[in-house]
Amino acid sequence: PAVRRLLRELRNMKINPVAGVSAAPRDDDLFEWHCSLEAPATAAVGRDEADGRPRGVLHCVLHFDAAYPAMPPVISVLQNTHSLNLQF
Repeated sequence: PAVRRLLRELRNMKINPVAGVSAAPRDDDLFEWHCSLEAPATAAVGRDEADGRPRGVLHCVLHFDAAYPAMPPVISVLQNTHSLNLQF
């Protein structure tokens, strides 16, 4: 069921993209998705002093379990988030 659900969600993301969100599985692993979340244009963000990337972009990896959707994905953030105001 997890493979079918992930393929359906990928198809839905392509048909109905969400502004500021991009996500896709690795070519060789449907259970690992790389994701970028962009801050809204109204957010007061600048550029990271170390690498010049926009601070308003959060890069993460979603690790899905074979029991998905019964088990939620594990999210790994791929950058230092001390300057981001994350609210969950």
